[in-house]
Amino acid sequence: MLYLTEDPLILSRAKYEKRVGQVRATSFEEGITNTIRTLQGANHRKN
Repeated sequence: MLYLTEDPLILSRAKYEKRVGQVRATSFEEGITNTIRTLQGANHRKN
């Protein structure tokens, strides 16, 4: 995995969308919020 730090890595979904169609993306803020809520819910169920 060291090669990932040697050159910039640019990720794009353009090739995928060209073949499959538009992809719905989740914003960073929404993803983090949902993850925290899910983890908090799992923690409450354990107690």
